[in-house]
Amino acid sequence: MMNFTLGGDHQFGKIKADWTASYSKASEERPNERYISYRQKGVAIIPDFSDKSLPRVTAQDPAQNELNADYSLREITEEFQLTEDIDKNFKVNFTIPLLENEYKNSIKFGVRYKGKEKMRDNRLFEYSPVDEDAFNATTLSNLEDFTKDNFLVGDYATGKQITPEYLGELDLTNPALFEEERIAEAEAGNFNATENIVGGYVMLNQNFGSKLLVIAGVRFENTSQKYQGNQYDADEEENTLTDKVSDSYLNILPGLHLKYDFNKTTILRAAWTNTMARPNYFSLVPYREISREDNEIAIGNPDLIPTTSMNFDLMFEKYFRTIGIISGGIFYKDIKDFIVTETREEYLFEGTTWDTYSQPINGGNAEIFGFEFAAQRQLDFLPGFWKGFGVYTNYTFTTSSITDFRVEGREDEDISLPGTAKHTLNASLSYDNKQFSFRTSVNYSSAFVDEFGEEAFYDRYYNKAIHLDVNANYAITPKFRVYAEANNLLNTPLYYYQGISSRLMQAEYYNVRLQFGVKIDL
Repeated sequence: MMNFTLGGDHQFGKIKADWTASYSKASEERPNERYISYRQKGVAIIPDFSDKSLPRVTAQDPAQNELNADYSLREITEEFQLTEDIDKNFKVNFTIPLLENEYKNSIKFGVRYKGKEKMRDNRLFEYSPVDEDAFNATTLSNLEDFTKDNFLVGDYATGKQITPEYLGELDLTNPALFEEERIAEAEAGNFNATENIVGGYVMLNQNFGSKLLVIAGVRFENTSQKYQGNQYDADEEENTLTDKVSDSYLNILPGLHLKYDFNKTTILRAAWTNTMARPNYFSLVPYREISREDNEIAIGNPDLIPTTSMNFDLMFEKYFRTIGIISGGIFYKDIKDFIVTETREEYLFEGTTWDTYSQPINGGNAEIFGFEFAAQRQLDFLPGFWKGFGVYTNYTFTTSSITDFRVEGREDEDISLPGTAKHTLNASLSYDNKQFSFRTSVNYSSAFVDEFGEEAFYDRYYNKAIHLDVNANYAITPKFRVYAEANNLLNTPLYYYQGISSRLMQAEYYNVRLQFGVKIDL
């Protein structure tokens, strides 16, 4: 990753100007990523779903639970992956003061350019040993037991696996040892994409006496995009570049903010805003990702349009004379053309019935209503040691409903907007003095729907989650400080389920992450 930024602030009489120009580039290359797998067919199994969050399947014959000579080679693959992302940005703003005193105001306006280029170039090869029997004998003598004690996900036995060192040292490109086959369907996800956004805005800051401030403005954004992907032909087992897909559109986004000061510590804020969210780059590419073995297909959707939202917010804030605030508010959002991934089972597409078919779509319109509350207070009114403590908490309740639902067969269902948790709560306890500071934080989010299937049974949910983090630092001298952080102390998993929480779809455990360091101010 690299980033270059240059900016400036200028004063031309009463007119203020600021500008920023930046260029950034990020790339990831993963060459020679190898996998090898063996399989055995016709195995009698014993399923155990007594604990649905830890499903187990074992072979009736204990010998078949371990990799051995009865297994046959399934495949050897090597993949080369390259992804590149380039961002170019420029913006300039001007502020012109007009009136002074009781009706003090100013006009601010500016322009912005954002250019993005993104590409993916992946290649996959499959290798077959010329002498498979000799290869298998050598391979199965290079095994290591990878079973771990106290494994995060449970006491699963990984068993004996082929060592990474042996796999990495195979001379796969030697034609005397291996036959090479390029897997064209793996390249169906490659793409090139460019996006250019040119925007401008103008806004008025207007005071009406000492209590009321009005900010009114409008933003214009013109977006132009070009995308090109791969079209995989299963009969020819070959990819061809699709025609470049171009699109451009203009968004006009007005806004109005009101701020009323009852006194120096009591404020009421109200806002009407219009916002937008563009589709992910890859979602717009006319790609086709195909897995023949699993009979699955995922396709892009160049016809996606941005999601827009009209928002109304009302917030009350009460500040303490020392460090602290209590705030509460309500909000409403009218969302048009939200984007979601639609997944269908046993779906007929272009003459083939796929076990799983998925595509991002504009899923419909939605309304969101909610309220939020926050409180922060340094307990400096307490005596001695105790005045170093501080507390913070916020809670948000959100309810949503979808109209004009566009998932086929589910148009009349009452469904919540994907990605919106009904309850979110954050809280922290801190302690600070001149040398030492400490903070512990807890974050909670309730479950929410993440992806829609052809019926509710197939909907994917992200499970409720609680995260606990702690950090502390100590100043040995004014310029020398040591610090420590501990994140995910509860080892909360990334957990998806199908329809109800007991139907596990995916669970990932990341354990506690510890970080220690020193900071020196020169």
